[in-house]
Amino acid sequence: MWSITDPFWEMLFRWATISAFVLAGFAAIAAFVSAWVGYKITDATQKEADRKIDEAAIRIAEARAQSNRAQSNAASANEAAAKANERAATLEQETEKLRAENLKLTAQIAPRRLNESQRSTISNALLPFSGKTVMLRLYSLDTEAVILGKQLLASFNAAKIGVIDALMTDLSGGSISLGIHVTGSDKGLSEAIIGILRANNLQVSSGPGIPASSAGFRMGVRPSVNPDATVFVGAKPIVP
Repeated sequence: MWSITDPFWEMLFRWATISAFVLAGFAAIAAFVSAWVGYKITDATQKEADRKIDEAAIRIAEARAQSNRAQSNAASANEAAAKANERAATLEQETEKLRAENLKLTAQIAPRRLNESQRSTISNALLPFSGKTVMLRLYSLDTEAVILGKQLLASFNAAKIGVIDALMTDLSGGSISLGIHVTGSDKGLSEAIIGILRANNLQVSSGPGIPASSAGFRMGVRPSVNPDATVFVGAKPIVP
């Protein structure tokens, strides 16, 4: 019959105890290795995540910087466009001002002329005075007034009004009359001439034009009859 003190069982117990200690040691080592490997994996994963987060943060910062630059460039472009529009508007205003001044200057220096329609209008308006006589006078060497005088002469002839051609027979001596001056014994004819010439944008006034005190004189024409009206075509007035 066996006993607990039997050498065999004693040895078996001893080896079992030793094995238990060895296995416990292996288990502790395995647990340590597992923990260490888990730590390393976790640390590596965390570092990779941190790296990606840092890279994402850098890209976000770059994107924001690009956005800010784009907004700044857009603001600069808008400001430049606004200034360009302002300069363009200023130039347009200056151009319109210059155009208006040029038109005004052109009107001031443009010769007095009657187009065909105006000449017809004048002759039609004076038809009721057919058979009357008008003397046409103007300064010598005033070519601008000569052309206008010839146009008036044609209109009077078309209205069957007799014309005494005294163009370029007056010499200025100390004073010059501006514009057209109408006078005469036939008040109705004189007023009709004044009215129709004014209606066609000519500066006309009543009166002889050359004052009696003027040192000017006439030459060449000595009419055999007294005209019913006298039209003196003075120099072109410069309207300010």
